Amino acid sequence: MVLGVGYNGFHQLTGTGDRSELTAFAGQRISAYKAPTVSGTTKVGSTLTAKNGSWSVKPTGYTYQWYRGSTAISGATSATYKLTSAEKGRKIKVRVKGTRTSFTSGTAYSPATATVG
Repeated sequence: MVLGVGYNGFHQLTGTGDRSELTAFAGQRISAYKAPTVSGTTKVGSTLTAKNGSWSVKPTGYTYQWYRGSTAISGATSATYKLTSAEKGRKIKVRVKGTRTSFTSGTAYSPATATVG
């Protein structure tokens, strides 16, 4: 990934070096700097929530896929997921895909949760 800063009329890479000034050039892949996480109680009937993490370029859209172990859960594609009896004794994770016009989408996985009780 190529990043740069600059605010002058000559498109020179200038600035303070402050990370908040960094700009990714269009066409680059969006990458996760900090992996997504899952919050909530790992108990059947509880709802888990995906936290998007931090990305190299702020995505304008996110998509989600929840997993039971390494198997995608059919239809579980929102930012939240209500645990069912099928998850009891298993660990859950979520894949987050970040998208933005003119950039290549990026994906990242959360760490697995504790075992569902």
